[in-house]
Parts: sequence; C-alpha cells; structure tokens
Amino acid sequence: KVHDDWQQKQLASAAAGAAGAAAGAADAAAEAANTDTASDPIGDLMAETDAALAPPLPARCNAGPYIVFFDWDSARLTPEAKSVLDNAIDAYGSCGGANVRVAGYTDTSGTSSYAAGLSQRMASSVTNYLVTHGVDATRVNTTAFGESQLRVPTADGVREIQNRRVEITYGG
Repeated sequence: KVHDDWQQKQLASAAAGAAGAAAGAADAAAEAANTDTASDPIGDLMAETDAALAPPLPARCNAGPYIVFFDWDSARLTPEAKSVLDNAIDAYGSCGGANVRVAGYTDTSGTSSYAAGLSQRMASSVTNYLVTHGVDATRVNTTAFGESQLRVPTADGVREIQNRRVEITYGG
C-alpha cells in the first residue's frame, strides 16, 4: 500500500507539472501574439510626424516644348500665346536656370526670305516676353527656321496656323 500511495503521488505530481507547463506555454504564446499584433501608438505618431515634417520633393523641370501659335503674317502675341508663355515661365522656375531655346517657324504662304524674317520676328517677340517676365536673357538662344521645318506638311503658298509657331524648350 505504501508503494501504491507513492506511485499515485508521483502521477499526480507529474500531471500537475504538465498542466502547469502547458498553461505557462499558452500564456507565453498569447502574450507574444498580443505583442506582435498590438499597435504602438507612440511609434505610429512619431512615424506620421516624421512624414509630415519631411521636406517636399523638388519640383521636376518640365522642359517643354511650349508652343505658341501666331495669326497669319503677324508676330503679335495673342492672349492665348501669353497664357502659354506664362505657364512656360512658371515651369522655368523649377529648371534651375537652364538654357532656353526659342525657335521660330512659319508656314509656306510667303516667300522663303519673307518667312525667314517673319519667323525671326515671332521668335524675338517670344524672347522679349520671356525676358521681361523674369527669364535671364543670357540663358536664351533664339533661332529662326522660316518655313523649313513644317509641323503640318503643306504645299507651297498654304496658310497653316500650326506651322506659324514658336517653340520654347529648356535645357538644350
């Protein structure tokens, strides 16, 4: 009988130990699960604050082209042309003082020599507008192409507004 009592105590002790170990493991697992999925409000707030205080990304230079169209036989800037040029000037601010290329083109409605002069007057009109509105004159390169590079292919003597243009690009 002493042996039986001793054996029962050993079995009870072993069962209690196993139950305690299982409960401890379950508690540890639950705590780990809570730690892994619980949010860290202070850490979250710090991350949001860091993101809000980060400097904005620099504006990307939009190099163009910005295209201004002209009425027939005219180098006068229309209100629509001035609006395009204002957008080009705003964009120039993010181009870090880049070089500015101003290129004038005409249609085929006049003689080649007249077209060359008109495209120069159109390009000069645009250059003057840019410079009087803050673009550094030493950065501007003005070129006239006359009727040599048509945007819309036409026969000689055709009036085509898309060919009567000045194109502004940055960085070239």
